[in-house]
Order: sequence, then structure tokens, then C-alpha cells
Amino acid sequence: MKVFVAGATGVLGRPTVPALVQAGHDVRGTARGDEKSALVRSLGAEPIPVDLFDPEAVRAAVAGSEGVLNLATKIPPIMRMRWKGAWKENDRLRTDGSRTWSTPRSPRVRQCTCRSRSRSSIVTAGMSGSTRSRRYRSPGSRCRA
Repeated sequence: MKVFVAGATGVLGRPTVPALVQAGHDVRGTARGDEKSALVRSLGAEPIPVDLFDPEAVRAAVAGSEGVLNLATKIPPIMRMRWKGAWKENDRLRTDGSRTWSTPRSPRVRQCTCRSRSRSSIVTAGMSGSTRSRRYRSPGSRCRA
């Protein structure tokens, strides 16, 4: 399956991308800059630069994918976590950034996953257009489904 992973270099994406590659999936993941692109390549995926706040750019990046995982997050360093302003970019990803994921679905996308605070939901579109949802644990996760 061709899978697109937003947040491929993040805390959730780093263990997820190699697991998907090892399972035989063709993985493409978001990367900001040359260093992150190299990291995505080292995980076995193709790096895709994209502005996660631009619905058209997200639609173009997701094109051709059969599965989409939105694992994007921006957790501040431990020493700055207490500062309210340190969470500004993460909050924007979870609000404005999440809105861009309501439009990029294409007919080929069979699964679209968005992370929550502790779990992810996989929404699978059936051939009839119906959907079902189930919970899963990402690799290395301690949450229980």
C-alpha cells in the first residue's frame, strides 16, 4: 500500500515509518529541510516537502496515496514545556493544520488516520462508501486500544 505520513520525523513518525516500510508499504513522509529529508530517507521513506497549513499543497502531496497518517506534532523541549507560548506551533498544528486534512482525501485513499493525545483512529472507507473506525497502537506506544 502507498502510505503518506505527515510528521514522519516526529516522535510518532520516527518509529511508525520504519514499521510501515518493514511491513512492505511504499512510504512517503513530510520533511522540513535537508536534514529532515535525510532522516526520512534513512527511515526508508521518500521525503516530501509540504506546507501542512496549505490544503492544496497537502492534496498534491497526498495524491496517489492509498493510506494517509497525520502524525504531525511539535512538542517543545522539556525545558520550555511550562511556557504557554512554547506550545503555540503544536496548538496550531492541532487546530489549523488538522483542518487541512478534511479536504485532501482522494478516491484512492482507503485509510486516513489522525492522531489524538494518546491514540489514533483509523477510518476505513469501504467500497460502498461506508466508513468504520477502529483504534490501534502505534509502534512503541504504551496506550491500550
